[in-house]
Formats: sequence, structure tokens, C-alpha cells
Amino acid sequence: MNELCGTTLIHAYSRADKIQDGGLIDVSEPARQLGIVYPVAITSAVWMGAIQEIDGDKPFDIRTRGALWRCLSMLASVARNSTTNDHKLLFTVPLADKQGNIENVQLKAIIGPGDNLEAVITIMEPEED
Repeated sequence: MNELCGTTLIHAYSRADKIQDGGLIDVSEPARQLGIVYPVAITSAVWMGAIQEIDGDKPFDIRTRGALWRCLSMLASVARNSTTNDHKLLFTVPLADKQGNIENVQLKAIIGPGDNLEAVITIMEPEED
């Protein structure tokens, strides 16, 4: 087993592991299309509650892509206009439910280290860590 700070590491759970098991959904490719240069993932809670639940039941179907695009567009806009160096951004995404009613969904993006200490972005609900 690996030694970490003089202790034995019993178990490691990486960002890649969380993406593989569905706890995070990798949306880096559509994010790159909007000029976001860092890898981006959305928590399953946001995906099910704000993206897939509102727009469609199949990952990346045409309606889901619309909600995802709005989410990533708002993140890109808030990040570009941010005047702080904080690693956390709060932003609101207007999403239409299945009846066409607009719902403002508040989300949080954390910019932090990935598995290899590279910069990554994780979009989550405001109360998630």
C-alpha cells in the first residue's frame, strides 16, 4: 500500500473513478466548444435534477443538449465576467420545464485540482461539496 504523510492509504477514490461510476458526468467536449479550456464535469444530482429531468430522459438527446448548453454558457459568461479570484462561482441558469415554464436553477462551479493536480471544473448544486 502507498504511504501518504506517514500513514497507510487504504482506499483512493479519484475524479476518474467518480466519472466511471456515474457520480460525475464528463461534459468537457461541449464545454470546449464554448471556450472553456479546463475539463468540466457535472454532478449526477445536477444532471438528474436540472439537466436530464427538465429536458429529456436520454443522455445527450437533443433536448438535453439544450439545457446543458445553457448551463455551460452561463458558467462561461459568469467566469469571464468574474472580478474575483475565488475558486467558487455561483450562477443561475434559466431552464424551461416540460410544460414550458421557466425555472431559475442556482448552481455552483468549483475550480480545483484534478487527479493529477491539473485544473478542473465541477458543476454542482449549491449545497454539494
